[in-house]
Amino acid sequence: MKKIFDGFGGMTVTMMAGMAAAMLLLLIVAVPPAPAGPGPGTEAGPVKLILKVNAGPSGRMLIEYEVRNTGAAPVYHLVVTTFLARDARRSDPYGQIAAGQAWTSYRCDFDLGAMIPGDYIMVSRLSYDDHAGKPHLLYDFHPFMNRTGLPTGEKPPLAVAVHAEPLNVKSLGEATTKYKLSLVNNHKGPVQAVVSFYLPDGITMDETDRFYELGPGGTQADEAVVKLDAGLPPARYPYRAVVWYDFNGVQFSRLLQDEAPVEAKPVLLIFFAVAVLVAAIAAAGGWLWWRRRRRGGNQEN
Repeated sequence: MKKIFDGFGGMTVTMMAGMAAAMLLLLIVAVPPAPAGPGPGTEAGPVKLILKVNAGPSGRMLIEYEVRNTGAAPVYHLVVTTFLARDARRSDPYGQIAAGQAWTSYRCDFDLGAMIPGDYIMVSRLSYDDHAGKPHLLYDFHPFMNRTGLPTGEKPPLAVAVHAEPLNVKSLGEATTKYKLSLVNNHKGPVQAVVSFYLPDGITMDETDRFYELGPGGTQADEAVVKLDAGLPPARYPYRAVVWYDFNGVQFSRLLQDEAPVEAKPVLLIFFAVAVLVAAIAAAGGWLWWRRRRRGGNQEN
């Protein structure tokens, strides 16, 4: 009669394999759900950020802001921050905008006469909380020329490229990806450049402001880790980055914008589950071999 291996305390190999298979099924099915809420690239909310840029006295640039709430619920804790090269302005927090109302009292200005000539990109960022307490960010990008600049359509001599790898929302653990940056300095002298990323709600980066020094003709490669912080994104989500630096007393700026891909491939999870199953079967087989050898030795004695 064929002897049944009693395994670990009477557990058969079949039973152990069945438990391993059940573990495999649990690992495949139990994918952590994406956090609730709208995902990256979707409309963050019914709040609109509207700018009016005008020339002021003594070469100053005046910016008037209107923040309008077109939704059915109030929004809270609004702050407008304006970035322009090395300078920045920040509003005092504005407590609340009721549904259908607007905040129109905030203004700021910059002294363009005190800034070197060239091409600039002014970035306005609005941060606020919705009625559920969830934070949101909105951006506006305003390129302009200060006294002089590159001809229309011509790119700065510092070449910068960004390659966004797919964000796998079904990866094992935290959903992360990488943005690969490459920089080439085509100037005849060294440059110090800043690359600032502006990402949609739900996407975060370890360092959004990145600094690079390149010699004449120099190249540099870098990687930025990006992760899914909240919400399930659509097939693609937008991202933007502003590159700026000065060379020989002239400002250079460039806006990079594209869409990053999203995929749902539980490859790592399935691989891990299969590895667990194989390890369980191997352990059962090893135990069986050891038991048979032990019994054989006892019979000889």
